[in-house]
Amino acid sequence: MSLIKQLWLAIIFIIVLATGGSFILSTLSSKNYLEEQLQMKNIDNVTSLALSMSQMQKDATTLDLLMSAQFDSGHYRYIGLFDPNGKVLSERVNAKSQTKAPSWFIKLIPIKVQPGVADIQDGWSQYGSLTLESDSNFAYDKLWDATIQIGLWASLIGLVACYAGGKILQKILSPLDEVVSQAKAIGENRFITINEPKTNEFRAVVNAMNSLSNRIKNTVVEESSRLEQLRFQANFDHVTGLMNYDYFIRKIDSSISHEETFSAGVLIVSRLSNLATIDQALGHQETNALLRRIGDALNNECKNFPSLYAARLNGTDFAVFSNQPVDSDSLGTQIKNVLVNFSYTQQESLNANFLTVAINVTKADAAENLISILEAAEKFITFIDSVLDKMNNKNRNTLHVINHSELTKFKNDDKDKWQQLLTSALDNKRIQLEPYPVIDQKGQLIHFESPVRLQLVPDGKWFCAGEFITWATQLKLMSRVDELVLETAIELLSNGADPIGLNVSASAICNSAYQAEC
Repeated sequence: MSLIKQLWLAIIFIIVLATGGSFILSTLSSKNYLEEQLQMKNIDNVTSLALSMSQMQKDATTLDLLMSAQFDSGHYRYIGLFDPNGKVLSERVNAKSQTKAPSWFIKLIPIKVQPGVADIQDGWSQYGSLTLESDSNFAYDKLWDATIQIGLWASLIGLVACYAGGKILQKILSPLDEVVSQAKAIGENRFITINEPKTNEFRAVVNAMNSLSNRIKNTVVEESSRLEQLRFQANFDHVTGLMNYDYFIRKIDSSISHEETFSAGVLIVSRLSNLATIDQALGHQETNALLRRIGDALNNECKNFPSLYAARLNGTDFAVFSNQPVDSDSLGTQIKNVLVNFSYTQQESLNANFLTVAINVTKADAAENLISILEAAEKFITFIDSVLDKMNNKNRNTLHVINHSELTKFKNDDKDKWQQLLTSALDNKRIQLEPYPVIDQKGQLIHFESPVRLQLVPDGKWFCAGEFITWATQLKLMSRVDELVLETAIELLSNGADPIGLNVSASAICNSAYQAEC
């Protein structure tokens, strides 16, 4: 049950208790008051009537007329005249008296009044006794009316108290709503503080929540700053502010893998060939300042052209990649000029020498012969690095555009290498299935998901499918891989292995011969 409901129940209980108690006490007090008044009325009236009769002639008719006159003049239920032996001489009874109070009310709150009794004297002797009892129905009427009024007033006061209590409760509990809103804001990474309420208990809660919000805010800011610093250290060169080698490779891979958005691109790699000489002549600080100028220049160039991003591959090599089709010669010249313009030194005779290489990358190449290069950009960079090594280091600020024959030779060399490795692994059946259990919701084993692993070199590393499947498809060896996977699975099952789930290529599923073999 919520706190508000509990407080409401407590308020209602207190109001009912207070109004009910006052109602009962008022009713009982009125009852006692009416009983006392009726008792006094009985005594006074009977005494007065007995005194009048004592002073009169003791004529039966006269006494009877006096009793009738007294009975008719007041609210009486009974008046009786008795002789000294208790015999009734005369009496009057009100048999038609009624009350508007319900019978249950009369039974619940009975009015009990003793009748008044007085003696009648005749000289020095007793003539008789007189008994008088007032009619209590009019007292019930008064008590019933008073009870109704008290009930109405108690209900009205209770409703007003409930309304006022609700408003007061709403005002008292309003800090809780603010605390809830603050907690939700913290969950949404909005660290707000709220005003302190006047209630001591709520003030302590609000102070604690404000302190928590400030601590979490400071922690998040510190952690965000630390993560940003770690991200920069992991992905960027701390001297130039450019991407480092690994991050740049991933960016190239990511750009080329989006076939819907990538059609062609250009990679520019420029080597500062005389960095060692500059460092020796200028010193560490001046050399770093030079590298920072180069990094700032390349970053500014990338800001001006969103399709470009730059990196420092190692100590001497800088790279720029365009994920949009541009002229490789024009972009290479542009990057080379930027590097030359911002690589000035304090010694006029000491100039920075840049050897720049540019190569086109097309979507057609990525879909056919260049797929390994584009999926493993590290090989691409290694190839360019070999071209730079062949260039004459004495040439200053030169640009070389890699032609198709050079690239084809690189691709063919890599293709022949993979052909040899995959054929050797398949011929010698260096294959295994890596089991991963698949269980249901009850923890029971369904089967073992078993992706394939190939060992391209004897006693070497086991390669997962993602590392060789592209080359196997390109070299038309995928059918042999699927057949060998099936043979290995059947052999494992014949030796009592648990159920196996295989990963086979789409070409094998569509191959009728493979289906017949299964």
